[in-house]
Amino acid sequence: MNSLRKACIIASFAVTFIFITSNEILSQSKSQTDKDQKLKADTIFFDLSNTEGLFIEFEQPPQFPGGDRALTNYIIQNTFYPHTAIDDSIMGKVFTKFAVNIDGSIDDVQIIRGVRSDIDIECIRVIKEMPTWKPGEVMKKAQKGYYWTKFRMFYSIPITFTLDTLSIHNGFIITPKHDRK
Repeated sequence: MNSLRKACIIASFAVTFIFITSNEILSQSKSQTDKDQKLKADTIFFDLSNTEGLFIEFEQPPQFPGGDRALTNYIIQNTFYPHTAIDDSIMGKVFTKFAVNIDGSIDDVQIIRGVRSDIDIECIRVIKEMPTWKPGEVMKKAQKGYYWTKFRMFYSIPITFTLDTLSIHNGFIITPKHDRK
C-alpha cells in the first residue's frame, strides 16, 4: 500500500510538471507570436538553413555618410587645434566614444582618454556636430525567419593632435590651421 501511494504521488507530480511545462511553452509561444505580429509589415525575412560552413555576420556597424574616407575628411576639416594648446606645445591622442542611435543621431559623447580639457572639448564639439549616420543593425530571429533591425551602437574614434607637420601619419590627424571658421 505504501509503494502504491508513492507511485500515485509521483504520477501526480509528473502530470502536474508536464501540465505546467506545457503551459509555459504555450505562453512563450504566444508571446513570440505577439512579438512577430508587432513587426512591421515591410520587414523582410530570410532563411539561413543553407549556410553551413559560411561565416555570417549578425551585426552591421553604423556608417558615416560617404564611408570611412568621408569620416576622416570630416574630422580633419572640422576639428580645430585650440590656440591655447598650440601656445603650450601640447600634443597627444584623444580617444572618444559615442552612441549612434537607431535614427542615426549622435549622443552620449565621451572622452575615454583625453589630453587636456581644451583639446577634449574640441573633440566633443566636432563629434556632436556630425551629420546623421546610417544606424547599425543586428540580425534577429522570428518564427518567420531571420530579419535585420536597427540597433543603437557605440563607436570609437581616436583623434591625434600634433604640431609635427613633417612626419606622415594615418588616421585622424589634426594639425594647426591658419583660418578658423
